[in-house]
Amino acid sequence: SARIDAITSLGNIPGQFSRDVRMQQSQKRQNALMQTLLSSAFANLGYSDGSFTTG
Repeated sequence: SARIDAITSLGNIPGQFSRDVRMQQSQKRQNALMQTLLSSAFANLGYSDGSFTTG
């Protein structure tokens, strides 16, 4: 039983890592989406020179 627990906790490490990576990737996607929305919104307002870029 103790051996199974050790294997289980070892198996959780890659899972935690991949969860972190997924969170980072979704954060990047959200940032890119926000950037696109902001760019198009400012373009509609006449800021087409792209001076309002975030990040």
